[in-house]
Formats: sequence, C-alpha cells, structure tokens
Amino acid sequence: MALYRLLIAPIALTALAFLMGCTGLSRPPEHLVRNPNGTYSGPGSPKWWNENKSRAEFVVGEGFRVHGVPGFFDDNGRPISDPVAPIGHDESKKDSLLGSVVPEEAYSKFKTAIGQGPNADAARDMFTEAHKLYGQKKYVSAAKMFQKAADRWPGSDLQEEAMFMVGEGYFFADKYDDANDAYEAFVKKYSGSKFLDTAISRQWMIARYWQQTAEQDPEWPTTPNLFDKTRPRFDTHGRALKIYDNIRMNDPTGPWSDEALMATATSHFSRGRYEDADYHFGILRREYPKSEHQLMAHLLGLQCKIRKYQGPEYDPAPLEEAEQLIKQLKLQFGAQLDEEDRQRVDVIAAQIAHHRALRDWHMAQYYDKSDHFGAARFYYARVANNFPSTKMGQSAQDRLAEISGRPDSPPERLSWLIEMFPEDRERTEMNIKTADQSVLR
Repeated sequence: MALYRLLIAPIALTALAFLMGCTGLSRPPEHLVRNPNGTYSGPGSPKWWNENKSRAEFVVGEGFRVHGVPGFFDDNGRPISDPVAPIGHDESKKDSLLGSVVPEEAYSKFKTAIGQGPNADAARDMFTEAHKLYGQKKYVSAAKMFQKAADRWPGSDLQEEAMFMVGEGYFFADKYDDANDAYEAFVKKYSGSKFLDTAISRQWMIARYWQQTAEQDPEWPTTPNLFDKTRPRFDTHGRALKIYDNIRMNDPTGPWSDEALMATATSHFSRGRYEDADYHFGILRREYPKSEHQLMAHLLGLQCKIRKYQGPEYDPAPLEEAEQLIKQLKLQFGAQLDEEDRQRVDVIAAQIAHHRALRDWHMAQYYDKSDHFGAARFYYARVANNFPSTKMGQSAQDRLAEISGRPDSPPERLSWLIEMFPEDRERTEMNIKTADQSVLR
C-alpha cells in the first residue's frame, strides 16, 4: 500500500495542476468587496477593471497601477504580487517531456491551489515569527520559518532578507553544510544584495574550517561522515575547495576572492599537487595585481615550477618559466625580499642552472653515442664553458679532447643505394647548411 501511494502521488499532483490551469481554481482575493448577490465589484473584479482601465498606468516589471488603489494588477485587472514576467516564447516548454507543462509552474499552481501560494501578509507574519525564534536562539526553527516566508513572497525585499537569514540560522546552529547551501542559493538569486559581503564571508569561514579539519584529520573522499553536523556527509576537503571556487566566481572583485584563490593554491601545494598549485598561483599573480598575497604567490609559484620539472628527458618549459619568475621577483619585490627569501631564490636559480647543464650533458651523450660528434661537441662545449669548475664541466672538457679529431657525422651506410635516388629540395637545402656550418667551424 505504501508503494502504491508513492507511485500515485506524482500523478495526482500533475492532474491537479492541469485542472488548475484549465478551470482556474484560485480563490478570489480577500480584499475584494462582496455584493449582496454574491458577486465582487471591488478592486480586482471585472466590473471595477472596466471602469478604471482607462486611467491605469503600466509600470515596467510590476504591472498596472491605479491611482489611489494599493498594489498592481495584470492586463485583466487581477491583483498580482510578483513582478511581471517578460513576454516571449519559452523554449524550455517546447523541449520538455510533457510539452507545454513545466514542473516548476505546475508545482507553483499546486501550492496556490492548496493555499500556499504567494501571500504578502502571510510572508510578513512568518518573517516576524522567524525573527522571534532567531532572537530566542532557536536557530534551526528560525531558518525553516525564514524559508517559508521567502517562499510565500517571491521577488520581494522580504524574500531577499529571508533567504539570507536562512543561511544565518543554520550557520549559528553549526549546521554548516545546510548554511552553505542556503548562502549559495541566496547569492545566485541576489548577486547585488547588501547582504552579499556577509554571506560570502560566512562561506569563507565554513570553507576554511572544513579545510583545516580535513588537513588535521585526513580521510578518503568516500568515507561518510555520520555524526559531525558541522561537516558535509562526504569529501570535506573537496567541498571546501568547491566553496573557494564559488566565492571567486560569485564575487570576483570582492574582498574574499583573492583569499579564496590563495587558500586553494596553498592547499594544493601542501598536498604535493604542484601542477594545480602553480595554475592557481598564476591566476592570482595575473588577475589580482593588488593582492597582499602577490609576493607569496611569486615565491611559492617558483617552488612549484622547480618541483614539477621532471628531468632532462622532459619538457624544459618549467625551467624557462622559473627563470622568468625570478627576474620578475627581483624587479618587482627586490626591496621586500628578506635575507632568507633571497637565499631561497638564489638556491632555486642555482638549481635551474644545474638542470640546464644536465640537459646539455644529456644531449651531448645522446649524440656522442650515435657518433654525431659535431652535435656532441656543441653541447659538451656549452657545459664546459658554463660550468668550468664543476665535475661535470671537467668531464665535458676531457670528452671534447677525446673526440676532437672525429668526423661530425657517421659514415652514411648504403650510400651507393641512396645515390640512385634524386634528392628533394628540402634535403638539398639541409646539406648546403651542413656544409656551410662545417666551413665556419
């Protein structure tokens, strides 16, 4: 029987919504005046609208307004409390499975039919009751009541504050997961609200708490949280990073945006994820030039680049980027670097030079083993000239002496066969360049 009720409930809701759309089950406004014969003739009635339509004034985003009568009315004279929806074709209706039936609208009509639709007076009463509960520190009950108030008067100033207070109620009840969801819904709907900075700062504190908790007591992302109401059900650290991203996306010029970006970058850095850390440090350096974290973003970004370099057989881009970053550091923050920071930068510069030498040595040995002594001499000479006092530089000098009389390239095998085929233009040009280089040497 329980399963039968679960299956039949959605069908009943949809059917009721259709009936509402077809037969107009909404109750007449309570403020209309009832005549002795049972009809209405006050504001909102057809008779009243026929008499006053000529002096009605249309207000964009609100509806028609008649001087001396409170509220706004639609083009049929019926009272409305929501802003007027823009006139146009809704593509979502055409592409939905039920054709012109939109679930959100059906649900809204159903709520109106059972007396839970938009009602300014009911919203004000609920809002006042919610504030009383909040003042009594019954935060969860207050949050739920604020949510009800917000639902009863959509698009109003009351809804804006009520949605914000939903998050506040859950926040001070230490139910941070619910609080974050409430703040996120509020920020998306009212991105220009006067409560925006407070909501973003609350999200920052929640994310910071979750990050620190996850770092002190690390767990697998799939490990469920069954008892701690201050943390999400799964993946505490991942949820913290998600909040940081939302802060930056929802309020990119706000006071917490660069803080969230820096927290994300340092989190990746502490976990050894240097590629991700370098990416976020780079965003901070480029997009937030006035941030107080600029110096640290340069220093830690430099560490990321040297640590993500994988060796002489891999891409040299991290070394090249690190060299540019060192130049930028000394030019932009030379006066701000203390002795310890200067030593760290010098150490990294020495590491970069060492890696450069290893790359040249690796290339020299590669050509040496294949008897391409001309190219090998070129790379051995670079190592010997740049690092003459090191063991690697001395080895390069010794090898240069050993191969000084060797030919630049190995003898071409099966040359008699190759000569039977004509050379193409590209190969001819390459041979000419090789000959010119031999003459210059």
